[in-house]
Amino acid sequence: MKSVKDVFTAIVDFENRVGLFYESIAEDVRQQYGTFFEKLAEDEYRHAKIYEALGERASKDERIILSDDDAAFMKSMFENSVLGKDFDPKKISKMRDKFQILDLAERVEREATSYVQDIMGFFPDFAPEEVRILLKEERKHLQMILEKKQQMTTGFLGL
Repeated sequence: MKSVKDVFTAIVDFENRVGLFYESIAEDVRQQYGTFFEKLAEDEYRHAKIYEALGERASKDERIILSDDDAAFMKSMFENSVLGKDFDPKKISKMRDKFQILDLAERVEREATSYVQDIMGFFPDFAPEEVRILLKEERKHLQMILEKKQQMTTGFLGL
């Protein structure tokens, strides 16, 4: 990861993998949650397009600079991502444990939230409104998943 453009490209790739993750969830799990995962997938693909546009804008702005330390940090984060380069949607489609899927979705959304916060920290004056919207949406996704997990736990315990 050498440039600002590389960071945004990596985030675009991540968001596209998140969309694919949500699309790959087993049909029997999907049936329980209706359009929940489909809506999340749509949002993630839209986020990828936003990040792509932001990356184009940032790469043309000479004031947007990524330090070597920040670049190394982001490279490490993406290399160790929950949905890294070796992500296999076929494995996801075979997962039937709803709690396991929601747990993985929680980890993915926490990671996505972290990436937005990193962008805010690295480039505080760059596209603040767009980045705030992305953060708000990622937090909403995380909250929705946490609520699903809570409902599942409550139902499991018979409360």
